[in-house]
Amino acid sequence: MAIVSAPFTITGTIGDLTFYVDQDKVNRVKTKGKPGITKEEFKNNPIFDPIRKHGKEFGQASKKVESFVF
Repeated sequence: MAIVSAPFTITGTIGDLTFYVDQDKVNRVKTKGKPGITKEEFKNNPIFDPIRKHGKEFGQASKKVESFVF
């Protein structure tokens, strides 16, 4: 991340550059990162098996909770 040295503050995005003011009130710029993984990557990559398993278990648990009357 670079620091913008200008007599004015820039915020927003121009092309692939994002300008922002950080918590120390310093005007900074960074390039847009590559977006995350795609649905196909998540579905087919074995590294995400535990996450998919936990999501399935959480979904089943939430359906059980819906059947209880509070």
